[in-house]
Amino acid sequence: MWINARFLDAQGRTLKETGRYEETDDTLLDRAVRVPDLVDPEETRVYEILFAMSESTAARYGKQPGKSFRSVLNDVVIKDNRIPPEGFKNRSYAEHLCQPVGATYADGQHWDEIDLKLPPACRKVVVRLMYQSVSWEYLKFLVEENHTDDWDKRLYEAWAATGKGEPEVMAEVEAEIAP
Repeated sequence: MWINARFLDAQGRTLKETGRYEETDDTLLDRAVRVPDLVDPEETRVYEILFAMSESTAARYGKQPGKSFRSVLNDVVIKDNRIPPEGFKNRSYAEHLCQPVGATYADGQHWDEIDLKLPPACRKVVVRLMYQSVSWEYLKFLVEENHTDDWDKRLYEAWAATGKGEPEVMAEVEAEIAP
């Protein structure tokens, strides 16, 4: 999930946008492809859980430590800033080894707040909460790591035929900015 924020001038022209999702150039199995993706993740509030392999596990299996989609081998959570549900209690989540990582939420907090810096001449802000079930990054990993059968080709074809994992708008709010 991520925050898409558009900052508009008095004529409705976009001055700035974060959380943009659009076609980008990439490769898949060493072939050039155009795929939709989040183009500015460094500037965007992205809510996600990221798993990784510790150095000891990576060494044991001859892999690189760090962020990984190798679910069976991952043994560390390096980020989990997903917004907690109602009734969230830090102690309970810590007891079950599922506390936030890289984010802090107070007991009972089931929302997040972010500060948006308005560009000069901004007269309207449109903020959308976006959700995507399968990211391009994950799909690419699955396709490129399959070396046993044709499921990689079938997965890519199904993804391409069904909208390429296009994100859904979960919520949207607009605010006028007084001059």
